[in-house]
Amino acid sequence: MILATLTRRAAPALAVLSLLVTAAAAEPAETRYSGTIVSRDDDLLTLRSQAGAAVTMRLSRRTTLLSVTDAKVRDIKPESYLGALTVPASGGGLTAREVTLYAPSLRGYLAGHRPWAEKGAETLTTGWVDGLSGEDARMVTLRFEGGTRSVRVPADARVTQAVPGEKALLVEGAETVAQAHPGRKGDLEADLVVVGRRGAVPAF
Repeated sequence: MILATLTRRAAPALAVLSLLVTAAAAEPAETRYSGTIVSRDDDLLTLRSQAGAAVTMRLSRRTTLLSVTDAKVRDIKPESYLGALTVPASGGGLTAREVTLYAPSLRGYLAGHRPWAEKGAETLTTGWVDGLSGEDARMVTLRFEGGTRSVRVPADARVTQAVPGEKALLVEGAETVAQAHPGRKGDLEADLVVVGRRGAVPAF
């Protein structure tokens, strides 16, 4: 009797949990593509991946478009909001391999500290500069909801500046990084497209 009562009471919660697990399993996985734009035909973007394959994806109102230009380590300021692709430093802490400085309108984008690569020890740390020291190389403390991380930015780290983009910038030959997921009809739908301007290559 007690077991039957507990089972009946737990049934609604188990049903909700089952729905959540099913929804999570059904969520299409994003894939990251790096390469050069071949063409854009209205909302269809085709790029040549670094592996040499042609990849076509569909743009939509939900696609985030960013453009980047080259920047320098000295462009990191006390008021900056940035993302750093980091690896563990030999003496402890984190060292940035690549840095993206975000425009004020993009502050809050990707804030946090998370694994970046499926394999390896790379992490992506994004937040507000809460401490800054050094000249050629910089020691930066990044603040985000839930914590902080200290990141060493070497003088030779690759740095780019990101601002909101537009479709007109998606031109043949431009370097790009895109994230896309399989759509309902089997084609790729772009979630994020970052395009380089003036010869810049998106950092990550």
